[in-house]
Parts: sequence; C-alpha cells; structure tokens
Amino acid sequence: MSKLNKDILFLIFEELQDDPKFLFSCLMVNRVWCETVIPILWRNPWRYSINYYNKNSLYYILTSYLSNDIKEFFTKKKINIPGQSLAFDYLSFCRSINIEIIDVITSIGSLEYNQFLLQEEIYSFLMNKCPEIKYLNICGTYDILQLPEAKFRLESLCELTCHTLINPKYFYRLAHICQQIQRIIIINKNLKANPGTTRLIEFQKNLKYFEWVDEFEVENDMYYWEMLEDPYTEIFNALKKHVNTLNHFQFDNSLDNYHDDGDYTFLQDALLGLHNIKILKISSPLLSNNDDFNKKLEMVAYRNLEFIEIDFIYIYQVNYIIKNSLFLRELRINHFHWNDNIIDGSLNFIHTISENCFLIEYLTIPVFPLFENHLTEFEKLLKKCQNLRSLYFQEAYYEEQRELEFGDYLLNILVKEASTNLREIGISNDIRFSLIDLEVFFEKWKGRPAVSIYVDDLNLSLPKLGYLLISYNLSSGVYLLLDFRIVFEEIGVKITDTQILTNINEFDIFFPRYRDSKFNFVDLIKGIFLMQLYEFIINLTGADLKEKVTNLATKLLQYVMDETKAHIWLPRCEKLKTIEKNYGITKEDKKKVDIEFCKEKQEELLQRPNNLRARYKDLEGVKEYILFGKEILGFTSLLCYFTLTLVATVGKVLCV
Repeated sequence: MSKLNKDILFLIFEELQDDPKFLFSCLMVNRVWCETVIPILWRNPWRYSINYYNKNSLYYILTSYLSNDIKEFFTKKKINIPGQSLAFDYLSFCRSINIEIIDVITSIGSLEYNQFLLQEEIYSFLMNKCPEIKYLNICGTYDILQLPEAKFRLESLCELTCHTLINPKYFYRLAHICQQIQRIIIINKNLKANPGTTRLIEFQKNLKYFEWVDEFEVENDMYYWEMLEDPYTEIFNALKKHVNTLNHFQFDNSLDNYHDDGDYTFLQDALLGLHNIKILKISSPLLSNNDDFNKKLEMVAYRNLEFIEIDFIYIYQVNYIIKNSLFLRELRINHFHWNDNIIDGSLNFIHTISENCFLIEYLTIPVFPLFENHLTEFEKLLKKCQNLRSLYFQEAYYEEQRELEFGDYLLNILVKEASTNLREIGISNDIRFSLIDLEVFFEKWKGRPAVSIYVDDLNLSLPKLGYLLISYNLSSGVYLLLDFRIVFEEIGVKITDTQILTNINEFDIFFPRYRDSKFNFVDLIKGIFLMQLYEFIINLTGADLKEKVTNLATKLLQYVMDETKAHIWLPRCEKLKTIEKNYGITKEDKKKVDIEFCKEKQEELLQRPNNLRARYKDLEGVKEYILFGKEILGFTSLLCYFTLTLVATVGKVLCV
C-alpha cells in the first residue's frame, strides 16, 4: 500500500478524514504519504480533539508566516518568535479559522497584554493566505469581521460555530455576508433569546445541518431559572423556513437543565416539521406525553430518516417516527418512559422494525419481555434485518425466578436466526445466563465471524458475566472459562447458580491491588482477578478451607498464565514485532520511557486513556479494548464496563 500513487492515496485519505489518528500516523510512512495527507489535515487543522495548549508546533507554523519586520518588532516585545523555515506551505491548504483555538495557540508564546497584537497580525495574514474560508468558529474574543478582506473571504462559508453571548449586531453583519452556510452549530450560553442568531438562520439559502447545545452559565452549581426568557422558540420557528433542505437536526439539553414550569413545545413543533430529516439527535427530556402532539406525530412520515438517537421518549412515539423510515440504519434509544402499555408498545416496536426497517444496522431494543409473541416477532426481525451489526437490549421483563430461562431463550434465538453480519450484542444488567448456556452458545457460534458481547454494568449491580471472565477464540476454539461450580466442587462446597448470582453482586474484579514500585504483566494477570477471586472464595466458604482454596487458586493462576502465554501473549508479541519493524522502532527506542518515546515518534501513536493515567502511571503496556488481542487475534472478550488491555512487548505501546 505504501507504493500506491498519490491520486489513489488522496482518495483513500479523503474517506478517512474523520480519523485523525490514522492521518497523523500517515505522516511517518514516507514523503509521498506525508505530502498527500498534509493538505487534508490542514484543510481544517483546528477540528481535532487534541490539547492545543501543548501544540507549540502550530504556534511555530503560524508565527513563521510573519514578515521579518514584524518578527523583529515582536521579539523586542519579548514575544517568542521562532526563525526556522517550513517544509510545507501549510496555510495554502487551510480553509478554516477557529478563533477560540487560535486564541489558545497565540497565548503560548506571548503575555496577555501582547497577545492582541499577535492576533491582529495572524488573522490578517490568515485572511490573505487562505484562498477561501469554508469553516469558521467565532467562539473566541477576536472580531474577525473588522478585517477588510472578511467580506470577500467569508462569502463561501459553509460551516459556522458560535455561541449566543455574542452581540446580536455581530450576527446581523455576518448574515449579510454569509448566506450559503450549510452547517450551523450554536452553543447556547444565554438564558434569553439572541435575535442575531435568529436573523442569521433566516438569511440562509441552503441550510442542511443544525445543532443546538445548551451550556448555560453556572454559579454555585445553580441555574437561574427565574431569569429564563425562552431562548428557543424564536430561533426554532426560524428553522421552519428550511424544512425542505434541513437533513440533520441535533438538540442537546441535558436532564440537569430540565425545568418543570418551562414551555418546551418549541421542540415538539420543530420535530413535526422536519419531514425531510435524515439524522435526528435529541438529548433532552422534553418530548412529553401530550395527546395533541402524539396525534400529529402519528401523521408525519419521516421517509428519509437514516439515523435516530434520542435520550428520553415513549416507545409508542418511536413507533410513530420509524413506521415509514425504510432507509433507517441506526436507532439508539438511551432512556425510555415506562407506562402501563409498555408490553404492547414493545411488541409493536419489534414488529415495526421487522416490517419496515430492513436496512437497520444498529438497533436498541428499549424493553424486551419474555413472552411468546415477543420472541416470535424478534425471530422475524433477525430473519428480515440481515444488515444488523449491533444489537443492544436495555431492559428485560420476565416473571420472577425466570431470569436464566430468559437468557437461555435469547441465546438460542440469536444462534438460530442472527445473520453473519452481527458483530456486537449489548446486554442490560437484568439479563443473566448460566455457564452451561454460555458454553453451548459459544460452541454453536463457532465457525461464524467473531461477536463481542458488552455488559451494561455502570452501577456494578450485575453478576460478572460468565462468572468473571470468558474469552473465546472463534477460529481455534480455544477458550478460558472460570467455572465457579467446578471451583467449589473441588474444595467440597456445594453451591447453586442462584446463590452465586446473589452473592457475586458486590464483587468487583477490575480494581486490583498493586505495588507502588511496579505493576508488571504477572501482577496484571494475578492482580486483576485471581487475588480477588481468592478473597471472594475465602469469604464465601469460610477460613476453615483456606489451604484448599490457596492450592486451587495457585492451579488456576498457572492455568490462566499458560493459556494467556500460548494463545494471547506470544501471538501478540509476534504481531508487535511486525509493527515495530514497520514503524522503525529500534532496541534503543524500547529502552526509553513512554513520555520520551511519545515526543520522538508522534504522540498520536501512544495515548493512554484518561482513566488509567493516575492508577497505572508506572505500567507500560496498558490500553483499552484490546484485552486478549480481540482486534488482532480474532478473540471475542466478554467483559464488564471497565476493561484493561495488554498491548505491549517488553518494549513500547502502539496504537494500531
């Protein structure tokens, strides 16, 4: 692939332009790749989720465009201006200005009172150097419209990000310059309407994307609801003019912002008019159970809808929305309202999907009762929806003491009817399986593409799936299975599945004890589950059996380490040897600490997850979501919410 010509590479990189880690890694392959990817990265260089305060390189690039006279002037002002030349004319590729981020970057080398002078020069040459501005973020402090080139450069603007604390007059000026904006993202920090944003919406001629995010100013963790003057209705009424062109609608109003006395009919009215919408995202508790609204919603046909993500909604309202959505591919329902008709509503929901949404790829089933009619409809859904890749069950409903029976039915249906495209299954915290049923499921699944099962364990109220750990390699048939029944039988303790499911609720294997000096690979295996497994069994069986438990724990430790070494660790090492060779990582590189290695090899190659930085700061080789080499080796890992990952040889960690 490294020998592909530039035109082909450019087409490939264009398709992957939303994957910054991939694009950054391409810079290091060879010069052709670097020359091809630079124009894509610099089209909108401020869009990536990185810490711009630490991006000295961007500061050096921007200030290198200053004239020699200006550089000398700023040097006298004690503003740090580097003097090196650039390998590329980066700004010739740039089509974006983000005032918020550029403000951050200009603060790197200058004191606050000199920063404005530097901003003046940088924005001036940005306006002259960039052929046209397609993307603009005005959430910063600088008034870019005062520049004489602004009118000409901003006429072709297609994306704008702003907030509602900006003076309305600024929006009036912008509305007269920019009338072809296709994407508008508004960060609402104002408890009253900003007429300027409304005017800006009204002036647009081809608006396709609208996003509204509430981020009210907070003091002492209290919102001033008594000052609320409805910042919504006026601007959402202005959206009605664009119902024929608007295909993306996104509204984010968190539950914390919900106010019982507020009038939120603006959202319902907006939803009823969006008949051409393709992507609908609503993070809000404001879709209430209103009879008049429900009747109108039932009459609307969303024929072009492809993606839905809604936080709070009644199931029957979802049915109204999707009943004509033949092109629907993703349906994500994060929370639903429970009412007396939930059983019938869930049956209608499954039926509506199976009869109308044949192209569905990602599906959330809000509630799934264990009744014959529901199981029959679910079988039909699996047969008809052959594109289904991800399936998530939020809640289950069954008679008391039938939870394992429910799990058995569900696994049997999935094995029998699910298409080979299914890759992910999400399990709620009230769906449980016995070990025997899981073993049978995996044996029957063997020979099909790998499937990942995720467990919703946010409240730590769920027994650990498969009694702590199941890892299955679908290609070789090798699996690790800790069966608690066998464990207890060996030490002379009789215990039932139900007892285990009851007692294990308070057990958490994913927070190990570790030494302050070092936390190595052996500690990872031993400390993650076996040490706590030992303590758990002791507490459950009593101290009289301590010696037997110790012997058994030792055997389990040896077994797991042998299996891990043979089927996980050694293949992983071989894979990383190839990666090291491709990236030119030497033995000397491996001797360096991570932070030094990051600086030399581009920090995008190694980014520890935030939730691991403190606890595992001395552990090299920890990364999320590749436990037992799932992506590399084809393993399917059944784990709970918190996941640790092994990705290292004796040397470095790579993001692959």
